Amino acid sequence: QLLQGLTQSSRDMQIVENAFYNLGNMAFNQQQYEQAINMYKGALRKNPDNDKARENLRLAQLKRQEQQNQDQNQDKKDQDQNQDQQQNQQNQDQQQNQDQNQDNKDQDQQGDKEKNEKPKDQQPPQQQQGGISDANAAKILKTMENEENATRRKVQELKKKEEESSRRRTGNQW
Repeated sequence: QLLQGLTQSSRDMQIVENAFYNLGNMAFNQQQYEQAINMYKGALRKNPDNDKARENLRLAQLKRQEQQNQDQNQDKKDQDQNQDQQQNQQNQDQQQNQDQNQDNKDQDQQGDKEKNEKPKDQQPPQQQQGGISDANAAKILKTMENEENATRRKVQELKKKEEESSRRRTGNQW
């Protein structure tokens, strides 16, 4: 707070420059790189020849860039994990549907055997024809759509990477 006050109230440019520089160092040590950059810029405005402030400004800019890259990588990692979880859930749902369909077929086959054994006048009412219920069909359709969307996203990401790599290869080579 004292240093902040000095930056606003002092008439001595050397004191103001040192206050900005020290505030920048404090922010840098607390990993508040954006604030550190602003403080180092303030010191350089007061004394453009301050090589230490210029060097620390560059370091703070590099650290800020690293931090942003880490944040983006973490976001991408979290997003990939979410997609993996969704894919696993879809696979589980699809497996359950397949298991349920198999159970239904087994029951139908068992029912057919019983029908053949019973006299014709004691047959139960006919069961639903077509194999699966509307709810199961909707679930399967939704799962297939999700898988298709995931595949589409992967293809788009691959295309982006190929475009980026081709841009790098075809850049000015002089």
